[in-house]
Amino acid sequence: MKGAGKKKKKKKKKKKKKKKKKKKKKKKKK
Repeated sequence: MKGAGKKKKKKKKKKKKKKKKKKKKKKKKK
């Protein structure tokens, strides 16, 4: 079985990046 050897390789898990919510500053019109 040639396919069995390939499965032994560890797959790198992709880390999910948490999106930071930016607070919008309200500009006051003069």
